[in-house]
Amino acid sequence: MQRKHNNQNQAIALVGLITFVQDLKKDEPLLGLWKQDLAEGLLWERGIWDEPAPRKRIAPFPSWTWMGLPGAVQYPSFRLTSKRIELIHPRICWSQVEFDSSLEIAELLLRAKVLKGTLTYHGRESSQPSLYVDMGGSSKIPLFERVDIPDSYYDNTTVQLILIGGTERHWFFLIASNIVNPERNPYVRIGRAYSPCDRAFKKLEEYFATVDSQILTLR
Repeated sequence: MQRKHNNQNQAIALVGLITFVQDLKKDEPLLGLWKQDLAEGLLWERGIWDEPAPRKRIAPFPSWTWMGLPGAVQYPSFRLTSKRIELIHPRICWSQVEFDSSLEIAELLLRAKVLKGTLTYHGRESSQPSLYVDMGGSSKIPLFERVDIPDSYYDNTTVQLILIGGTERHWFFLIASNIVNPERNPYVRIGRAYSPCDRAFKKLEEYFATVDSQILTLR
C-alpha cells in the first residue's frame, strides 16, 4: 500500500512539473518532448557516459521518447536551421489519470522523407555499428550513428532513415525499423544519425530532393 501511495505522489509531482513548464513555454507536452521543438526533441540520444548500454526499453512508453529508455540521455546542443518533418497529429491516450494509469496509445503521425539504409554490427568489443545511406546501385554514403539499444542483430540490417532536418554542416536522421502494415505504415525508432561534414552533405541534399515525403506513424 505504501509503495502504491508513493507512486501516486510521484505521478502527481510529475504532472505538476509538466504543467508548470507547459505554462512557461506555452507549448504542448508529448511524453517528455514538446510540440514546438519536436524536431530537435526527437534527436535525443543515449548518454555518452561510460555505462552499460540498456538492452530493453521501458514498457509501455513508445520508442520515440527518452522516457522509454533506461539510463542517462542527452539532448542535442544545436538548433536545426532546416526542419524537414511535419507533425500531423499526436495520439497520446491514458486509460485514466495521466502518468498514473496505463498508456493505451502513444504514437506520432508525421510527414517526412524516408531514405533506405544499412546498419551493420561489428561486435560489442569493437566499435558501434556502421550505418550507410543506400543511394541506389553500389552508391552509398556513411553516417555517424548512435543506436539506442546496441545488439548483435544489427548485421547488414535494412533500416529506414527519417529525415528530421539539418544545420549548415550536417543532416540529421532518425534510424527506424518499419513494421509491415500497409494501412498505417508504422515505424519504431532504433537511434539517431547525422551526416559527415564534407561533400556528403551536398550529395545527400541532392539525393533526397528527388524523394517524395510520406505520411508515417512513429511508435
